[in-house]
Amino acid sequence: MEAILPILVLIEKIAGFLKQIIIAQFFGTTNYTDAYQLAENIISIVRGAFANSVPVVFLTALVYKKVKKEKSKYLIRDVTAYGTVLLLVISTIILGISSFVRILYNDSLFLKNLCNFVIILSPTILLGYISGIFSSVLESEKKYWPSKIVSLLTSIFVVIFVVLLFERISITSILLGEIVALIVHIILLLYLIQRNKYDFMLGGLHESMEAKKIFRNAIPLMLSASIYSINSLVDKAVALSIKDGAATVLQYARIISLDLFPSIIVTAFSGVLIREFSRSVAQNDYNKVEESVGVILESMFCFLTLVAIVSFVNARGLITFVYKRGSFNELSVNMTQIAFLGYVIGIPFYSIREVLARVHYSYEDTHTPFKSSLIGVIINIMLSIVLAQKIGLYGIAIATTISIMTSSLLNYLALRKKKISLKKNIISIVKMIPVFIFLILVCIGINHIFGDTLIALIASSISCVLLFYIITCSLRLESSQFVIGRIREKIGEIV
Repeated sequence: MEAILPILVLIEKIAGFLKQIIIAQFFGTTNYTDAYQLAENIISIVRGAFANSVPVVFLTALVYKKVKKEKSKYLIRDVTAYGTVLLLVISTIILGISSFVRILYNDSLFLKNLCNFVIILSPTILLGYISGIFSSVLESEKKYWPSKIVSLLTSIFVVIFVVLLFERISITSILLGEIVALIVHIILLLYLIQRNKYDFMLGGLHESMEAKKIFRNAIPLMLSASIYSINSLVDKAVALSIKDGAATVLQYARIISLDLFPSIIVTAFSGVLIREFSRSVAQNDYNKVEESVGVILESMFCFLTLVAIVSFVNARGLITFVYKRGSFNELSVNMTQIAFLGYVIGIPFYSIREVLARVHYSYEDTHTPFKSSLIGVIINIMLSIVLAQKIGLYGIAIATTISIMTSSLLNYLALRKKKISLKKNIISIVKMIPVFIFLILVCIGINHIFGDTLIALIASSISCVLLFYIITCSLRLESSQFVIGRIREKIGEIV
């Protein structure tokens, strides 16, 4: 099943694109959609802090138990119970604050909409956590695909709810679709766990030193996940001062840049990477960790640089093709293009940051990624506020890119303490710079011939991939051989 993960994630991302196309078509970029985007960010600060942190540390603990041939059902019970109680308390506090603000600022339509959206989305905090924990149980048993379909389910249910209920409840239809999707995902995970009779049980609160250790180790990761959401919230809050709909534009631009190919790669292989890195560390095979990290990062950087080149040169054609229909007009395209050009430069570094963070997690080191994330976010917030005043939306997007680059660099420098050297891989990447410059010129030439059209986008993509393949194979680069070998291996497994 590991072989179909990239295909599954690709399908998931296509479904996500269709969802965003429909949302953009129905709602466009307005002050109302800005309230929805900020509400999503506020909830994701808490939901992401737990759903994207505890399950990661929990998965590492499960893998260690499996290697040591120890039972894990009590740990599963305790981690689930601890998180449920804690998140119920936090959700209740959020509901109380939102209700109070809604009453206090009843004359502000924006704040009223914002609070309403936060209240409706609050159940997703607990649902997202439970989904993450159950997914980790399956991933520890090498069942990776169930954890990768939550976004697919979300896209399906959101589209259904928007199409059927848009005229009655407007944006609320999106929120209800997200809630139902998480519930369905949890039911599916429980069914798969029970059907395969894994070492699993649920129950009430019990004193557990192991569970407490997992939550303690997850704290830096929680803060790191929250910091990214806070960072996004600040960016969108700053964007509100530029123009109505600007916060929504940032989200649309990010979706087709940082959340496209980088997210596909990281999402598809995150569980696999953590498991394999953790296993190598548990077996004290540090040479294998260094070799795997080097080849994977070199391959990712080269491939995603191609994506960045094609996307940057064909930005307007891509945005027009994806979004321009219905309520998403020419003004929305112009605003989205400005932000997109700032984000797309950071595409290669986004995946590098995420993969290097997972290397640190495999060593049970959550502090290093947190520190690098914190520094990056502080830089981003400062630059966003300053650059937004000077160059608007482009300044906010560029600030994010600089932040990602900074975090990636800090995560890389910290690898020295673990005696991991990537010098050879960095030299290989530097040697590819003339090739990348050549490919930029090729894309510019194709865009000049065909203009900002879908044909130019497709022609640039095919030309870059073929030329890069020919050049790297001629040079016999290790990264290209790795990618080609992995593709052939996956195709063989699927067939």
